[in-house]
Amino acid sequence: MTDTPYRSEGPVRPNALLVVAIVGIVFSSFGLISNAATTVQAILLARGVGVGSPEMARAAARTPGWVIGFYITQGAAGFAVWMLWLVTCVALLRSVSWARRLGLTVAMIHLTYLVVFTVASAVVVNATKDVTLEQVRAQRAAAPTTAPGNMQPMTETFALVVMFGGLGCGFVFGAVLPVWMSIVLRRRDVIEYFEGSAMEPPDYFPPPAPPQ
Repeated sequence: MTDTPYRSEGPVRPNALLVVAIVGIVFSSFGLISNAATTVQAILLARGVGVGSPEMARAAARTPGWVIGFYITQGAAGFAVWMLWLVTCVALLRSVSWARRLGLTVAMIHLTYLVVFTVASAVVVNATKDVTLEQVRAQRAAAPTTAPGNMQPMTETFALVVMFGGLGCGFVFGAVLPVWMSIVLRRRDVIEYFEGSAMEPPDYFPPPAPPQ
């Protein structure tokens, strides 16, 4: 019998790492589209394009320029964060040696982004709530009050709940990926997987020596 070289098997990728990397790519794709749309919408609003109804046109005219600039900055920063996530998740799928360190760094950047822009958004919403409530009142005044089966415009109280509650929901949803990624990348099997991958063993080893 002729001895043949045998192929070495590298470390097995943990399933949790595979799942979070795939989910991260999906989240990143939606995040890139959403933040790109937000940035474009803010730019169009600054130019007075696509404001819709007369009530929205008046509200847009009363919106301070710094508010529009804030939304442009927020959208651009969010786009950059999700682009980092896309690069990170692709690197995790390819088992690149530096992918784990990059993932932990991007997770911290994302959480910092969420805290800063959620607080800043609350300040912006509070500063512009009068304009929003004026628009809500105008819509209620223009809508029929007795037409059966018609959905009535939201009340001012409900509008405030939506504005401020949406910030909290957005923070919780946005924190899912960075928190999940931080937990997975700190697991012992994931650490050992990347440490084993970084050693880069040779593909083939010589066959064992025959017994004497």
